[in-house]
Amino acid sequence: MDGVLAKALRGFAESREAGEKWLVCDGPVDNVWMESINSVLDENMKLCLSSGTAIDLDGSVRLFFEVEDLRHASLSIVSRCGVVYMECHRLGWEILVNSYCETCLLYTSDAADDMQCVDLGGRRIIKKKK
Repeated sequence: MDGVLAKALRGFAESREAGEKWLVCDGPVDNVWMESINSVLDENMKLCLSSGTAIDLDGSVRLFFEVEDLRHASLSIVSRCGVVYMECHRLGWEILVNSYCETCLLYTSDAADDMQCVDLGGRRIIKKKK
C-alpha cells in the first residue's frame, strides 16, 4: 500500500497531461524520510519504495518543500534542492494573492480588463476595478 507521497507521485507518473506537475510538501524535515526520496531529487527522478517497486518520474514533476528549518536535513538533500530563505515577518497572505493574480493577468486578457494594479507606498496590489 502506497503512502501519501508515493500515491501522489504515482498519479503524476501515470498522468498524460501536458505541463508541469507540482507537489507541495509542508512540514518539518525528517532525515530518514528525506533520504528515502533522495533518488527523486537526483537525475534519476525515481522513487524507490520499501516494497522494491520504483516509480519513474519525468522532468515535468516539481517538488516544493516548505520547511521551518533545515536542522535535520543532510547535506546531500540540501545540495539537490534550490533553497530560498524568507523571513517570517515579510510573508503574509497578500503576497500569495497578488502573485496569483499577476499570473492570472498574464494569461487571461479578459481578467486584465477587470483588474488594476495600485501602488500603496511601495506595496503593489492588484484589485478589481470598480
